[in-house]
Amino acid sequence: SERHGAMAAAGTANAVRMAEARCRSAIMEAMAEGGDCNGKLSSDRLTQIVRKEGWPAAFRPLMWANCGNALKKKAEDESGITYPALLAFRRPPQSNTFISEIERDLGRTLPGQRGPRGEEDYFSSEEGRSRLRNVLVAYSTFNPTVGYCQSMNFLAAILILQIDEEEAAFWVLATVVERILPMYYHRSLLGLSIDQAVLKDYLCAEMPAVCKKFEELSCDLSFVSTNWLLCIFINSLSWDCVNRIMDILLHDGDAQILLRASAAVVKLMQNKILACKTQEDLLMVLKPKEGTLTLEKGKAIEADQLIKVVFTALPPIPDLPQRRALLDQSFRDKLRFSPHIQLAPCPIAGI
Repeated sequence: SERHGAMAAAGTANAVRMAEARCRSAIMEAMAEGGDCNGKLSSDRLTQIVRKEGWPAAFRPLMWANCGNALKKKAEDESGITYPALLAFRRPPQSNTFISEIERDLGRTLPGQRGPRGEEDYFSSEEGRSRLRNVLVAYSTFNPTVGYCQSMNFLAAILILQIDEEEAAFWVLATVVERILPMYYHRSLLGLSIDQAVLKDYLCAEMPAVCKKFEELSCDLSFVSTNWLLCIFINSLSWDCVNRIMDILLHDGDAQILLRASAAVVKLMQNKILACKTQEDLLMVLKPKEGTLTLEKGKAIEADQLIKVVFTALPPIPDLPQRRALLDQSFRDKLRFSPHIQLAPCPIAGI
């Protein structure tokens, strides 16, 4: 009835106000304490909020943008690098390969997606494309060693849509690529390969029957997990799930949440996975044509459900830094990848 609908709406509005009040109070407390050593807003209360309920929509732009402030300050103070200077820099002709790759991917980025203020098909609009292009081209100048890698367009798009401020989105993108997911977007995909090996070991320890099914059907999880990790699940889960994962990723500053969210997806879908008889069945379950992953009877994976599995049904990945270090040397040997690789400097540094 109309009365019940009105009561439900009022209850939802009240819950949102209470969540905002909790978040505001925790932010004020963290600001009074000065944040962490990089000036990032951080406290036990904020960690509890981001894991239990995620940032309220009204606070998400602030909390995400806050993640990029340390790198922005370091770049400006130590090298004189600013976002306007990166945009103004004209790349030499031989570097146009990044530009052409970026231009090609602009038209493939979240077709039909509404913009920050509800605009239709935002990344087909002049404003949406311009913002996305600017952020990606500026990063290719900031770090010529990485330049541009496919799927960075999805990461940049997520940040632009939520933060709704181009420069802030750029510094968060740079922070994710440089510090939170290092070597994920490098041409070698070294960081990604290492974490996929960690994820495989973790799954075999936590869900041996699922690992056995993958082996039985000659299917490697990396065939689907590459997209999950590089695109932060944007092509596989709902926006609510993506936002909650990004909340924790940016707050914690580490890929552990991506790996545990991947394991949580597999755990939630394990009945469908174990029922597969062929490799084709398995790929249809984990890489459905419609994109979004579903549970039995086509039920969507909900954000609260996913995060609850992450933090209550699955343990943290033990000794993650040590595991990465061991795998790092092994993968570098296979790739003949020097640990002392010469990084190309930002061309405007020191100007």
